Amino acid sequence: MLTMLTSTGISQTCTLPELTPYNQRQSWSSSGASLTLLSCQPTSMVVSSLVANYPYDGIHSLRRKRSIYSRSPDDISFRYLAEAFSWGHNTMHKGAPCPSMSTERFHDGITNGAHWYPLNGGMQDWNYFYTNDLELTIEQGCVKYPLTADLKKYWDDNKYAYLTYICQVHKGVAGFVLDDETGSGIPSAKISVRGINHTISAAQAGDYWRILAPGSYDIIASAPGYKSAEHHVTVTDGEAVKLDFRLSSSVLETWSTAKDYSLKLNIETKDILSKDISGALEDIVSSSITAKHLIIPVAEDSEGIDILSYSSLKSQQQQINIALIGGLRANENIGRNVLVRLARHLSQG
Repeated sequence: MLTMLTSTGISQTCTLPELTPYNQRQSWSSSGASLTLLSCQPTSMVVSSLVANYPYDGIHSLRRKRSIYSRSPDDISFRYLAEAFSWGHNTMHKGAPCPSMSTERFHDGITNGAHWYPLNGGMQDWNYFYTNDLELTIEQGCVKYPLTADLKKYWDDNKYAYLTYICQVHKGVAGFVLDDETGSGIPSAKISVRGINHTISAAQAGDYWRILAPGSYDIIASAPGYKSAEHHVTVTDGEAVKLDFRLSSSVLETWSTAKDYSLKLNIETKDILSKDISGALEDIVSSSITAKHLIIPVAEDSEGIDILSYSSLKSQQQQINIALIGGLRANENIGRNVLVRLARHLSQG
């Protein structure tokens, strides 16, 4: 939940997306009006405990009261950020409990949100899903409403931790995604890291920032109408690795986006062999939302024409029937490949 004070002085409460087994990317609204958050503060500072809390807060389960470690794709980098704050704090890294919770201890002064207590619909999970932010929640002390006389001590305890945490924006990988021909930035280009299921977007000028813990990574840049590019980098504990991408335009990618539902498999140059055709067709039927009955004739008839036969029936009665009949010999490369690609296109559309 997020509570905001509007310009009219009215407090509005917004329900943020929850982690559920069925839908991890839910829309959110407030009092019937849709809201768009353009930029977010990357850290929430609160007082009630002494710990750096990192995503996920929510859990992929309907049993929401059970504490369980809820790992995000960027779990290693989140731990790295949380430890940067905790070890910059005068005492947080010791993990000592608050007097009111004598049994509560946090190793190195950090915790996974859901492992501490599950909270579906939290701000730091929302920011991770829908923006480029990696947000932490920092619990700054054991007293929820500290006295004015104690504020200087809070500042002294947290000052270096704040500065250390701010400096983490310069860690990882950063650069530009550029059009190779014009040199112009490619807005909203996608930056992904192999093995980490979380993609970020470049800004309007093609500039991007990707915070990563020290290690070796394969970074991929992509954009509609361009060939993707990939580079291997080694990230250290020092300044961010400067990594620019120059993407060349792709006629096939542009055509695929405009005419073929961006079906990447249809523009791959790898041939579909005879032994692979049944598996390829089964994949099309099982993943399609439109193809109920897919029949592709391909076995040899009495006149010697090669016509191999494939049939698959799905139970959803509202889906359409698709029949493809190839006029090319199935033992020819082009016959197999054209038919399978046409099947993908029809089932997708």
